[in-house]
Amino acid sequence: MIWLYLKIKYNRGLIIESNKGEKIFLDPELSSTPIKNPTLVTHAHSDHTAAVSGGSTTYLTKITKDLIDQSSKRRTKNFEYVELNESFEIGNFEVEYINAGHLLGAAQIIVREGNETMLYTGDFCPEDLYTINGAELPMDEIDALFVDSTYGDELIHFDDRGLSREKLFVWIMNELKKGKIPMINVGNLGGAQELISYMNTLAPNLPIFVLDKISKINQVFQKYGVKLNYSNFNENFNFDNKKCIIIVPRGFKDVNKILKTMKISRNKIIRCIITGQSAKYRFSSFDFTSTLSTHANFDELISFISEIKPKYIGTMFGYHEKFARNLKNDFNLNAVSCTNMEYIDLQNDKIRFKEIGNQYNLEKYLD
Repeated sequence: MIWLYLKIKYNRGLIIESNKGEKIFLDPELSSTPIKNPTLVTHAHSDHTAAVSGGSTTYLTKITKDLIDQSSKRRTKNFEYVELNESFEIGNFEVEYINAGHLLGAAQIIVREGNETMLYTGDFCPEDLYTINGAELPMDEIDALFVDSTYGDELIHFDDRGLSREKLFVWIMNELKKGKIPMINVGNLGGAQELISYMNTLAPNLPIFVLDKISKINQVFQKYGVKLNYSNFNENFNFDNKKCIIIVPRGFKDVNKILKTMKISRNKIIRCIITGQSAKYRFSSFDFTSTLSTHANFDELISFISEIKPKYIGTMFGYHEKFARNLKNDFNLNAVSCTNMEYIDLQNDKIRFKEIGNQYNLEKYLD
């Protein structure tokens, strides 16, 4: 728990309590938990949208709601639309959403009460992408920052995004010259649209085919002004000796369905997967891997934190424990993994940790 005018704790999502006992929940992870208090959702990826099917009022951008409706079985029941960079009140809280990059409609959340201000990044990306501008820096002085640490491990190396795109493009074009048809597994919500936009820019005449799951999401991007040139994958197209690429969701495995529809042999298909996880793990069933990611990498996380200069930092997701230790030991910052956090007392400049199961008690890292 963090004691400001705000009390902030983590329990499968951030729970913020005002000095009058009012509560709001940020990106709660479990929809099975009854939530009566207002919830705030940062973006449309499924690990952040459990709140939308609950009974409480959910605050989110209109783009995020449209993307959820097209990409998920969850349906927003009670909701309020939020405009970026416009403050609004929820009880005693003053709230503002600012651009997070990462995905169309995604937002960071600023919460203010009294003289204290906290920022929750959710998933974010500081660099401009093909379909969305990079994350904004807050104008406020931030007392407590809760930051996505999906790739908060300095040992996980990403190429520069420009170089990653170039390597991917060269691989695609070389395989097309060999008469192969690249089939690319990529995140259907965000990653696929980034890839289509990039390929449209560099190879505007190259046919791109997508499965229906991706096509539905593409339509939302197009509704909000993102130009995407693609076709739905179907058996009416004569694939024989045609140069094209096929984009499928990251978890798609039914290659035989593709082969049957295209009426081609297995050796005609060459496979690629795009995921930041390929920087650490082997994906041996694929012929080519790309680390291209819409998440902030380690260097971007450090740069972002350095720009904001928060008093205290809570790390969330991914390598949260390792990143918190790294920020404390190597950068002399007041950082804690949210899962190990008991409370942060800003008034008395104290941090206390708790031991959970087999996790390390990080109090030994502090004087």
